[in-house]
Parts: sequence; structure tokens; C-alpha cells
Amino acid sequence: MKKKLLYAFSAFLLSGSMMAQEVDITPSRYKFSNQPAGPFTINYVNAGANPPASLAAVVDNFDNGFLMLAGGPAVYTGNGCPAQAAVQAGVNVVDLGGTVGKVLCINGASSKYDNAPKMSTSVANLGWFNLNFYTDKKTTPINQKIRVRLVFSLYQNVIDQTNSMMKFYCSTYSNNVNPVNDNNVHVMFRSYDFCKRYEDDPNEPETDEFGNAFYDPTRWMLYEFDTTVPEESGNPTRLKMEIQSSYPTSAFLFKEISFVTNPTGDPQQRIIKTYTPGLTSAISKIESLPYTINGNNVTFVENTKIYTITGALVNNAGANETITLNKGLYIAKTNGKSVKISIK
Repeated sequence: MKKKLLYAFSAFLLSGSMMAQEVDITPSRYKFSNQPAGPFTINYVNAGANPPASLAAVVDNFDNGFLMLAGGPAVYTGNGCPAQAAVQAGVNVVDLGGTVGKVLCINGASSKYDNAPKMSTSVANLGWFNLNFYTDKKTTPINQKIRVRLVFSLYQNVIDQTNSMMKFYCSTYSNNVNPVNDNNVHVMFRSYDFCKRYEDDPNEPETDEFGNAFYDPTRWMLYEFDTTVPEESGNPTRLKMEIQSSYPTSAFLFKEISFVTNPTGDPQQRIIKTYTPGLTSAISKIESLPYTINGNNVTFVENTKIYTITGALVNNAGANETITLNKGLYIAKTNGKSVKISIK
């Protein structure tokens, strides 16, 4: 009798643990690591920021992942419009190699991010737009918590500490933001959040002599939030990204966009992760100098000139030469690149 009770109790615990496991309902098309490198097709263009409630095209043409471009400016007139082609040119899956792998890259026409194709300049002013990633109606539950998970990196020609590049939230098929007012919660994602930091002071960004920070392609952010679909008429839901006006000089890189049910714990937000690209060109976007510091001793890989913060020349260091610097801040320059060095 005791054994039967024990087996029954074990089965109950096992069934409970199985119920508690996350279930991935991400459309396979959003698993960028499995997608071929090249254009990531925009399936539909909506004339206006918000598609009509229960838009038939979403379900009728569903292909395990439906991407809608929605824009308020007059250039967005519907499927096949010139604006669609111009934006589509900059929406691609690219393979950055290393521990980054394949990502979805949305690259502005004037962006200096050179590892992915850029949007076309064939339309003079594309204005603002939203990107909407729909879930699969067949696998999206009703009245059950859904966790949205993003891992991304943001590039901007000039690092901006003040302005957000995007915001996102979920809106249902019946065009209702859920949770209510969530469109004002997941905001303030700046290029500043992805700039290179000093190794000995990760809270302080590296800057040149003019105070400009640099993009760090190894710096990625994990961000999660929860949503639900409250009624059948709201299924499927969509992740809506409002792309802000700075996008022409920017690149948005998404390593992961996923949807899971039965999530455990609280959503993780603004967690910095390290992924290293394998492309030489991607790594070279860290516009700093290769060097090592050991106490007051600094060794540069290339011939380098070292200046005080006020511009006075301190030393000419040869390649792989170790020099000793006093405590303070310095600017090191070589081949048009510069970096601030802190000796403590």
C-alpha cells in the first residue's frame, strides 16, 4: 500500500513538473539560426499604423510566421508599393558567425553598419513605421500567460545616450494592446546601452578625445515581458515594434524573438549578455585599439601615440612595446582610431 501511494505521489509530482515546463510556440520562421542568409520577406504592408481588427490577410496567408510592415506616412499604400521594396532591401538574415550566429538585421539606408545590406534610397522619405511579428493561431493559447523574449543589439552611427531607438509591446488580432497600456512600458532602448565599456570599469563607456562612445558588437540585451490573448477573436497576437525616427542611421540586430507559454519566474529585463561575432569586419566595428594593461604598464599591438587628456604627446609606443604610464587618463591613437585609457 505504501509503495502504491509512493508511486502515485511520484507520478503526481512528475505530471506537475511536466505541466510547469516552458512550451515554445515560436513560429519556426522566427528561429533565425535556422533560416538561410538573405532577405527576410515582409509579407504584408498596411497603410496606417494599426491594421484593421481581424485583418483576414494575417490568417489567410499565414506561413508559420507573418511579418507586417505598417506605416502612417502616405508612401505606405499597400502590398507592392515602392516603400515596401525600399524597406525590404534592409531587412535580412545575416550570419555574423562566432557565438552570435545568424540574426535578423534591419539596417537603415544611411547606416555605417557594413555587415548587412541597407534599406534603399529609392523612396526619398520613408518616414516612420512599425514591424509586426504575428504568432501562430494554431499554437497560441487563450487566457494563458505568454512570455515574449528578445535578444538584440542596437547600432547607431553616433551613439545617443538620450533617445530611444524603439519600443515594443503586444497587440492582439482584434487590435487591442494587452496588457492594457503596455505600449508605454517597454521603452528607452538606446544605442548607448550597446557601446563599448572599459574592461576595468564596465559602467563607464570608452570615448575618444571628443567624448564619442563606440559600438560594441559583443554586447547584447536580453529582454522579456508577458502578455495574454484574452479571447478567441484576439488570436493570434503580434509583437509590435515601433521603430523610431533615428532608424536611417541605425541597425537593429535580433538574435532571438521567441514566444513561450508556461514561463517560470519573473521576466528578465535589460540583462546584458556577451556574444562574440566571428566576422572580422564585425569585430573591427569596435573602434578601439588592441592593448593590454598590467598595473601601470601598457602594451599596444600597433605603433601608437599616447596623449594626455588635454592633447600633449606623452609617448610613441612601438608595436608590442610595453610602456609605463603614471596614474591618470590618456588618449591613445593609431591609424585614425583612438581610445581613452585609464590608469588607476
